[in-house]
Amino acid sequence: LSYNWPNNLDQLQHVLKELVTITKTPYISCDTVEAILKQEPDYGRVFDDSVKFDGTLDEINYQIILQVLHEEHDNKEKTARRLGISRSTLWRILKNNN
Repeated sequence: LSYNWPNNLDQLQHVLKELVTITKTPYISCDTVEAILKQEPDYGRVFDDSVKFDGTLDEINYQIILQVLHEEHDNKEKTARRLGISRSTLWRILKNNN
């Protein structure tokens, strides 16, 4: 289960309070966490089905790059910064996959 906490600490604290309130067992299951996260406004964006995980690592990385590029409105500088790579690396990956 992966979630990027778009609203950072406040959102994390809210979710933890909800989990403690509704959990009746000594542990918190992934299903319970996912049920709470589905109530969060950014859940759909984080759990986007646009990236398929049935290819090679390079293919999956390329899909992720395309998704971020789309989210950044084709701004390569912002895309590279968000992905933690240089613009030249981003350019090379895009060139090699076109």
